[in-house]
Amino acid sequence: MDVTLRDGYAGLLGTLISNHENYLSLTGGTELLLFKGVRALVGAIGGRNGGRLRQVLSELLQIPLNPDKGKDFEYQNVQYRFNLMLCIIWLLQRWPERLCEICVEARFTRSRFSDYYQELPFWIWSVIDNNLNYSSVTHSSEEVDSAVRYLVFSGQLINWQSLGSFLGLKRDSAKFALNSWVARTRMPQD
Repeated sequence: MDVTLRDGYAGLLGTLISNHENYLSLTGGTELLLFKGVRALVGAIGGRNGGRLRQVLSELLQIPLNPDKGKDFEYQNVQYRFNLMLCIIWLLQRWPERLCEICVEARFTRSRFSDYYQELPFWIWSVIDNNLNYSSVTHSSEEVDSAVRYLVFSGQLINWQSLGSFLGLKRDSAKFALNSWVARTRMPQD
């Protein structure tokens, strides 16, 4: 894996400025979808489940990624935010290969994105779903829809616990199934 941050920040930032059409092409040309995707990546890498990703990125790119615990991105110090954004740009330079390589090395699977599933635009969701899904049990969207209909019919609350119990899924798989159903149907969850 080639590392470009060792050569300095200027070249990396220069590619962002001069190659912005390439980044927009990831999203079909929509700036809002690019922003939403970058925001979701910031949340996943900088969030509570992103410790291994931060460690791998920090070692690989030789930059510190040590957030203040419990603070959102906007409230972190400037150096941390700058370093995290450099990592995001670096990932986007060779999308989706770099994200997949880093996630595999950090053992960061699809279920770790479950907190951000509703925020993920298709250009990220499809990569995660197709490349980082290591769950032993998967259910089609039709099976999840059918399970939700049954739970509603039987008067049960629709939450990850009830869906997981009905489908025989563990916590992360159940949360992912519920979040994918919510994202597909845009229905509120209890």
